[in-house]
Amino acid sequence: MPKARKQELHEASKRRPTGWVRISGLSAALSVALYLLGMFSMLSLENDYHTCVNSRFGYPDGPGLPPFIRLDDRFFPPSAVCRWEDGYSLDLVPSFVSPALLICLTVSVAAAVVTAVKRLRAGRVEEFG
Repeated sequence: MPKARKQELHEASKRRPTGWVRISGLSAALSVALYLLGMFSMLSLENDYHTCVNSRFGYPDGPGLPPFIRLDDRFFPPSAVCRWEDGYSLDLVPSFVSPALLICLTVSVAAAVVTAVKRLRAGRVEEFG
């Protein structure tokens, strides 16, 4: 590799990140924050029954409550759904987390792809130009 080309690459590595790199990084950081919010929403210090009944009714136990069936949880996208025999279900994770997480991940990947394509094209122009 010629010395001038090495110098150009060294100078390019010192430059500040481009807009697409920043968008990708910020979107990835927001994705992590949203995922952690979803995971923390799933945490409970009590058993599933008390957590779900308290979330639905505002008190942990009492007469005349419909029977609690189960808590279904999954880690991606974060979800913790409480189910009762009367057909009611309640997700403990806020409803905006999954769509926002999907949007942020998509933007992050798209921005990373745009950055890679731009760098590859810039490299080819410098190589052949």
